[in-house]
Amino acid sequence: MNGKLPRGRMKKTDKVKGPNCIIPDAPGIYRHINKATKAIEYIGQSLKVRTRQQQHLRNGRLNPQTHWIEYTTLTSLSKKALRAIEKAHIKKHKPSKNICAGGNGR
Repeated sequence: MNGKLPRGRMKKTDKVKGPNCIIPDAPGIYRHINKATKAIEYIGQSLKVRTRQQQHLRNGRLNPQTHWIEYTTLTSLSKKALRAIEKAHIKKHKPSKNICAGGNGR
């Protein structure tokens, strides 16, 4: 994969836990969008997107009252391919809360 997401919109939610959470525990790419400014604040990838969002919530990096989570699942891609997409999107969007250029948070 060349750093591009497949065509189509990313799904959007602010429900991270409980029965209203639609985020699957599957590999994918996600973004945290500020509800007020519409700015992309964080871009990441994970082999379990739902679990990763719950981790962000627990450690205070995600607030469902102020952020949307946009995500897409990509079950056919390897971890390496997910990292390539993440890095390309970090480079393109320059989110304020990404500390580095991507690749497992380092």
